Amino acid sequence: MIATFGVSADDVAGVIANLDLAEGTLPYALPASMGAVEAQCEDRPGDDSAPLDPAGHPGHGETR
Repeated sequence: MIATFGVSADDVAGVIANLDLAEGTLPYALPASMGAVEAQCEDRPGDDSAPLDPAGHPGHGETR
């Protein structure tokens, strides 16, 4: 799955072809476990008390 969030097709192709490094910030939080997903209120954003990576967390990037 590729989520671009407004990134140009040329930039996505550059990352896929390993010409560019992927970097950025997450626009959403990543839950730490399936239990955390099940405990969240589905209508309340940011309800996870201890996400694996919070929204706005810097991307981990890549190394070559």
